[in-house]
Amino acid sequence: MGCDPENNGGVDCMPDILPLREVELSAYYIDQFEVSNSQYARCVIQGKCTEPKSLGYVDRPDYYLDPNYADYPVVAVNWTQADAYCRWVGGRLPTEAEWEKAARGEDLRPYPWGFEPANCSRANFNSGTEGRCAQGTTAVGSYPAGASPYGVMDLAGNVWEWTNDWYDWTYYQVSSKKDPMGPVTGYQKIVKGGAWDYSATVMTISYNSDHMPQEFKSSFGFRCTRALNP
Repeated sequence: MGCDPENNGGVDCMPDILPLREVELSAYYIDQFEVSNSQYARCVIQGKCTEPKSLGYVDRPDYYLDPNYADYPVVAVNWTQADAYCRWVGGRLPTEAEWEKAARGEDLRPYPWGFEPANCSRANFNSGTEGRCAQGTTAVGSYPAGASPYGVMDLAGNVWEWTNDWYDWTYYQVSSKKDPMGPVTGYQKIVKGGAWDYSATVMTISYNSDHMPQEFKSSFGFRCTRALNP
């Protein structure tokens, strides 16, 4: 877990994700895909979730309600909404350690697909000189070439993903080596993976970004995890 300066896609390692270290995790399941609009809508219909803070964005004013986007990742949900959905399906948001394990496997790759640079065949992101790979989110699972060693899709690009962890810049260095769950309290939650409107520099597996749990954006989504034997 953390950042390997020798294998980080040419991106400098931030101090809060150093040093690289081994972490032991209990077995768990994680969603192969980001939670979609149609999946989230079922939770809303059941009265266990609330609608996204915004039902559309950019040139997609009816994104959440439009059946053409049913299999696209739900966005504009804050941490509390994401947490409620995962609990509704019998799970929870993944810890940062679980998220990294699902993306990395057991080697030192900087990206879910391996050591090769990011490109538009592997992920949905802003490639800079060539522009964005797409003008918004894409349907979940649209980039099989970018799958992790476990076949988990879209862990880099498409949408940032909420994790369970509070952020504390000193926590990583002192956290447990067995099933670290993040700080007990905090002010901001960690999101991982980058998004369609961000560059590859934030798509490395170790990179984390911290945001207030009530924050919502058109590039924020999530996936869920649960214990192997709940």
